[in-house]
Amino acid sequence: MKKKNKQHQVKSRWYYIFWGSMTATVFVGQSLVYSGYMEMATGVNRLTKTLLEFRIQQLEQEIEEQLKDGMTL
Repeated sequence: MKKKNKQHQVKSRWYYIFWGSMTATVFVGQSLVYSGYMEMATGVNRLTKTLLEFRIQQLEQEIEEQLKDGMTL
């Protein structure tokens, strides 16, 4: 009795071109999302730092005014 060889699935080169391009597209898209997220995070950190510095200046001025008026903390 002869054994039948199982045929392997043969894929055309277009299959590999398609999936290669899809992989590249997903990679580029994820890279763009990552860079956008990092830019947003940098902006939020800069804004937070600016607001904190402003608030610290306000508190320092309030303390100086209270000390000038002879009030205790």
